[in-house]
Amino acid sequence: MMIYIVIAVIAVLLVGIVLINVVQQQRQKQEAERRQELAKQKAIVDETESLLPIAGQMPISSHLVAMLYGRLAEALMAAYRIGNDSSMKKRAEDALLQQKQALQSFRASDDNLRLPDNEQQMVQLLQAIKLLIAVLRTEFNKGKVEAEVFRTESAFLDRIRLKINVEGLISRGVSAKLIKQVGSARQFLNKAKQLASTQAHQDNYLRGKLSEIQLHLDELNAASASAMVQKPPKKENEPQQPDDVDLLFSPKKKW
Repeated sequence: MMIYIVIAVIAVLLVGIVLINVVQQQRQKQEAERRQELAKQKAIVDETESLLPIAGQMPISSHLVAMLYGRLAEALMAAYRIGNDSSMKKRAEDALLQQKQALQSFRASDDNLRLPDNEQQMVQLLQAIKLLIAVLRTEFNKGKVEAEVFRTESAFLDRIRLKINVEGLISRGVSAKLIKQVGSARQFLNKAKQLASTQAHQDNYLRGKLSEIQLHLDELNAASASAMVQKPPKKENEPQQPDDVDLLFSPKKKW
């Protein structure tokens, strides 16, 4: 009889140990999932807060600002529910207030676009716009943005991105022109011309930029023609010197 009792006790203990391990594993799994979800929401918060300062660098739409603040508030509230951090709740409330204020503001215009002073800042701005477009699409897919607003804001961001690319290429072309890098200047200006001329809707801005680009190209052609007239004829056996374009696209030599 005692043997059966001992066996029963051992069996109960083993079952108890197994149950305790199962419960612990389940708690560990839940804790890992909680930490993972909290990290996800904090990443959304950080990403959104990094996009908001763009409003001070370019004429971002009030609808886009409101969308970002709504996204920020949602992520902060989710983080608050997971981590029970009261500061997250307060920040979410502030974000909702900013969202309401943004919706009451005027519609932005890309006519007031100011480009960054250097190429690195311009690249950063383009990367931010690309991220903003991705966020807009994500919020649209989640049903947080209406279809008409999505189409309007996508076109608005594409327009700003186009302007930055065109202006940047013209700026680099003019800089190369000033330091007599004719091949590089032509390359940048022709690329800007192609980008501007292939747009379906040709408005005053694009037409003006195409005229500006053509003026620079005409000046380059005139300068090249003048240099050819003044240049003495080459001897038959004199080797030709490659111009800037040849140097750009020729195979690199290994020294």
